[in-house]
Amino acid sequence: MNGTISIGGSERSIVDASPNWINEQLGHRQESDASTCVRVAIHDSDVNVALATAACGGRLGGGRVPNPKEMRVIDLWNKHHLGDANYPRGQLVAFVQELRHL
Repeated sequence: MNGTISIGGSERSIVDASPNWINEQLGHRQESDASTCVRVAIHDSDVNVALATAACGGRLGGGRVPNPKEMRVIDLWNKHHLGDANYPRGQLVAFVQELRHL
């Protein structure tokens, strides 16, 4: 799935975002700030979704109803509680790993 993940301003493609990189980015930022903004943007032929953790502030929203594949991405985000203010770090890693298999 084509897309990017941005953690506190550092960005990688979903494909290149290894668990080590994710944990390193979260760890560096959580030492100085308890909440880190994480954004995931997926732009594929049949998916156009932008998701963000609570630390990013504001709400992202679309002007249309998500299609079934987009809804699977959103459901996966919610399954891992990434919209919660205090999600466990491992949930972001699990989300990215599962996302690659959608």
